[in-house]
Amino acid sequence: MFDAAMMVALWQFDKEDLLAGLLLFRLLYYIIPFAISLLVLGSRELLLGRLSRRIAQATAAPMATMSGRVAEKTDAT
Repeated sequence: MFDAAMMVALWQFDKEDLLAGLLLFRLLYYIIPFAISLLVLGSRELLLGRLSRRIAQATAAPMATMSGRVAEKTDAT
């Protein structure tokens, strides 16, 4: 609707130039912020995934040794 209103209201300008300006406006106003947000959120998810894997590995090693000790004690009795 905005684009059509601009085409009618700015009749003195060349239609091709006006349409190019409106498309550039749409690109700058909608698509570029969307792409930036995708990059920011994607990198955040990658970093959080790596961090959670490191935490899982760090907690899995002590748990494995503890469970081995428990199994040794139950076998000995």
